[in-house]
Amino acid sequence: MKLFEALLNAREDTAIGVVLLSAEGPSTKDGVYSFCSGGDQNARGHQGYVDDDGMPRLNILEVQRLIRFMPKVVIAVVPGAGQ
Repeated sequence: MKLFEALLNAREDTAIGVVLLSAEGPSTKDGVYSFCSGGDQNARGHQGYVDDDGMPRLNILEVQRLIRFMPKVVIAVVPGAGQ
């Protein structure tokens, strides 16, 4: 499930009171978990971000808007230094 769809579902689901965003991982390269507040660079093409129909989009802005205007608490669970 894409992050945008997950946030939409969380916004509408009355059983969810808090949204926790956690790290991705572990990495196959170094075994650590990573957290990034920007767009997934693996989804970015030569023309920037594109939607499923190939139309150029800055779709991470839609995700950021959902987080900002979420009627629920959104917490980023980010590991500290040395973890």
